[in-house]
Amino acid sequence: MDRREHAFEIAGDYHILAIALAATTVSLQLGTRSFPQQDIVPGAIQITPPGVPARAVHAQAYDILHLHIPNLLLKECFWWLHGKWLTDGVALRDPLPARDALLQNLAATYLSIADCDDPAAILLADFLGLAAATHLLSLYGEAPPPARKAIALPKWRLKRAIEFIDAHLDSPMALADVAGAAGLSRMHFAAQFRAATGVRPHEFVLRRRIERAQSLLSTTDVPIVELALATGFSSQSHFTVVFKRISGLTPRQWRQSRCL
Repeated sequence: MDRREHAFEIAGDYHILAIALAATTVSLQLGTRSFPQQDIVPGAIQITPPGVPARAVHAQAYDILHLHIPNLLLKECFWWLHGKWLTDGVALRDPLPARDALLQNLAATYLSIADCDDPAAILLADFLGLAAATHLLSLYGEAPPPARKAIALPKWRLKRAIEFIDAHLDSPMALADVAGAAGLSRMHFAAQFRAATGVRPHEFVLRRRIERAQSLLSTTDVPIVELALATGFSSQSHFTVVFKRISGLTPRQWRQSRCL
């Protein structure tokens, strides 16, 4: 092939290791980083971290092996190497441009057994993957930078959001609608709302629904199935599960305890 373009975004729970098996020329866009017209030699490696959009344009024929490395495996390998469990995971620094003869040899060995169904070959492939992950950690592994603390939602925005929630407890409610009431995008609203209240927006809505339900259970004789629908739940069973998780009692038990 003379030219080929790939655009993709890495899943949030994987790193991707690319190992060049033949010389080629490629232009890369990794998030905000650009690498135009890179002359790639056999054994060159490149690491794409989780959640990063990537685009590769190959100017000539290429032969590249891509290994998807689960973040959980990296955390376990880090623990084996350093005796420390990283709650927030492990980051791999991208060494591009760099050549790694060991990974090149591991890749060649892996390809030689890739189509073999023999149990010994399958076990060897697992060991090769483990060796690659451990090698990467020893050279490029690092603890991720501490996450930036989200700014709490200003009181006036929080007030608008809660007023909107309380006014729509009897109907389906999308995060975008609540965020819009506060004048923010979904992404910014969710983080700031949690910083202000200590819970995610969805959990806050559920708790407000249960508070409304508790009030109705204590002051009316409305059947529980009707009460569930009136507080925004799709069914009595879902309502009962959430009610018990939050209050420790079923709706019927709650009503009976208030009638004693």
